[in-house]
Amino acid sequence: MTVVEGWVCGKQHKPFPSSIDKDIISESVQEVLCEGISVNSTASLVVKNNDNNNNNNGDNDSIEVLGSKTEGALLTMISKNFNNDYELRRSQGFDTARGDRLFTFSSERKRMSILQVADKGKYQHTLYTKGASEVVVGLCKAYTGQDGSELPIGTKERNEIQAAISGKMITIIIILIIMIIAIIIAIIIIGLF
Repeated sequence: MTVVEGWVCGKQHKPFPSSIDKDIISESVQEVLCEGISVNSTASLVVKNNDNNNNNNGDNDSIEVLGSKTEGALLTMISKNFNNDYELRRSQGFDTARGDRLFTFSSERKRMSILQVADKGKYQHTLYTKGASEVVVGLCKAYTGQDGSELPIGTKERNEIQAAISGKMITIIIILIIMIIAIIIAIIIIGLF
């Protein structure tokens, strides 16, 4: 599973991230994106050496996801595209002794969150949330602009986000219809023999 598109800084990016996105999106926004994905995840990436010659040059290495495949795709994206060490960031960014809290995913809330309590260098509490698109968007009052500034989510932005979400749903529905047709055709063919 890989990340192919995203709504970042008030705009839908497809594909996401691209080399253009890294130039357009400020370092402060990249920092927040990488921090949020790193700490608000329970998945891990493990590098598997697939080199039969044992020369360990890394050419044939593959990445295995331990945990949620969706979280693994996000961790892979920030590792490869933003040179982010999610393990270091997670170990430094989440501290239960400081009072940080993890709110695990629940089907009732349809989201997972992590609260970072303000301390040295942080002047305010930070809550990172991920989950069902429509739930997370419904909770948002603002978004981060390209320069890192906080901008209100207005009707225009909500409509754009909903259109992006709906577009994905149409793609998923089309894929499901194709799969159902393929299964029906397979059943018909099997029935002929």
